[in-house]
Amino acid sequence: MNSNRNRGKDVPSLAYDPGYVSGVRWTSKRYTQGYAGQVYEIQEILGESADSGTSKLCKTETKTSQKTGTFKAGSTTIWKFVAQSLATAILDSAAPGFGTGISLFTLLSSYDKNITTSSSLKYVYLSYIVSIYVNEKFVFVKRLGESDNSQILCYVGNNIRSSVTVVYPRYTYSNGVVVEVQNSSKTYAGNNLNEYYKSSGSEAAKNFYNYKNNNKSFNEFSYLITKCFYTTVEGSTSINIPYVAV
Repeated sequence: MNSNRNRGKDVPSLAYDPGYVSGVRWTSKRYTQGYAGQVYEIQEILGESADSGTSKLCKTETKTSQKTGTFKAGSTTIWKFVAQSLATAILDSAAPGFGTGISLFTLLSSYDKNITTSSSLKYVYLSYIVSIYVNEKFVFVKRLGESDNSQILCYVGNNIRSSVTVVYPRYTYSNGVVVEVQNSSKTYAGNNLNEYYKSSGSEAAKNFYNYKNNNKSFNEFSYLITKCFYTTVEGSTSINIPYVAV
């Protein structure tokens, strides 16, 4: 991931063509943005995953957790998902529990009314299908009226849509004895984005202004969510988030 900070920001930033990236749908829009009494022209180029099977902005992983011990239904976390950017905070607008933690009780109590938060289980066997879908945004800035050759890449950020399908054994009892075991599944979905993603034009204009007027450098890639962590009963696992480099 090469920042144009390292090759001179006065080099035109649209010298690349993102169209070669497979499975990504590209759109572009322009608008004006004011900052510090000046008006800038913003160009946002958005890459969206077009085909989950081939897209460079999608990733799917599977994992199985199998563990023996003593597991309190209410305090055992079977799933938690956290995203991490290079420098700035992450906003988690996930479904309830997706980012704060889904307990074994939450998973099982939907069908087993005998389960309480204080119930203890001695064996946990769960399978996970984790899917990551990414929208990546490139924001270029120039002074209003100048040519595209003068615009600078001032922001690169992404929005992470994620889901997990948890497959678990569902027991049927008769007189307190298990008579049948069937696999069931529940899917949880969430959304993670950088705090500046929705106001990226303003942030990009600020970076442009400070660079041109105050000789203040910036890292346009610092807004990218680069890694996510999910937690199961076996601990934490990291996932590198796919992105399109310029």
